[in-house]
Amino acid sequence: FEFKATNNEAKYEALLAEIKAAIELEADYLQIKSDSLLVVNQMTGVYQAKGDHKFKGFKIDQVSRHQNHRADVLAKIAANGGQSLPRGIPLQVISQPSIATNKEIFSLDRQPCWMDPIVAYLLEGELPEEPDQARRIKRLSVRYCL
Repeated sequence: FEFKATNNEAKYEALLAEIKAAIELEADYLQIKSDSLLVVNQMTGVYQAKGDHKFKGFKIDQVSRHQNHRADVLAKIAANGGQSLPRGIPLQVISQPSIATNKEIFSLDRQPCWMDPIVAYLLEGELPEEPDQARRIKRLSVRYCL
């Protein structure tokens, strides 16, 4: 990767790269092995395929790290920048994460709302000057957290 990624992010990026390659190759069935229980559990949950390409099936299994020799070899190759990559094995360089982290968010003009005093109290400890209103905000704010 040409970007910083946590261990879990790297596993998801690798999984997405595998899926994209399988789509480009017009694969009908995909078998994935991962040592990440998190990735496997999320992929085997309720899953909706989006877009035009849908696999006829896929299988993803969790395997322990000591049983996943291929992934271990690939991780070692990646760790040294692909220097010791055997001939005939393609190397894919991923320059940015699949999910952009610096998307702009457009703010909208927002009208005052009933939550504003509660948020002000929870964030800054600010209360209205009116004693009855202050008691009301204190009472209501125990139902919420930020």
